[in-house]
Amino acid sequence: MPEWYLSKYSFHENNIPWEKGSWSQDTYDKSLFGENRPGAMGPYHPVIHYMTMEEFESIKNKPIKPVYVPEWKPAPYLKKVQELKQAFADLRQARQNQNSQAIRSAVQKIRKIWDDLPESAHQKIEEKFPGITQKIEGIRLEHKVP
Repeated sequence: MPEWYLSKYSFHENNIPWEKGSWSQDTYDKSLFGENRPGAMGPYHPVIHYMTMEEFESIKNKPIKPVYVPEWKPAPYLKKVQELKQAFADLRQARQNQNSQAIRSAVQKIRKIWDDLPESAHQKIEEKFPGITQKIEGIRLEHKVP
């Protein structure tokens, strides 16, 4: 076994059974390695992120070394984006089940999450999910949520 082999983070049938690790399976778990966040590989899982223009321009005249690259910190609103996605999924489910109480609860949750976010986060979310602002306003009007 090579010294660089890390059995805890390696892809093999003992760590990730076929049912969860194969894209061809109905039970595939995309959280293992199919998302842009650490999954089955733990700290060795590659995660893509972007620098702001200011961060990028601050290193333009420096040699390319890790010490000059600013540490990446996730945007504080990303957790709220996940909560918003879940609330929309809950709303879809409630509408399918025609459960008016669950619909009202999901709509209120969507509005609360959205209202708690700063305007700068609204703009960034709108860039990533075009039309989200109109959709939320439409939900508010449709369900008469204050």
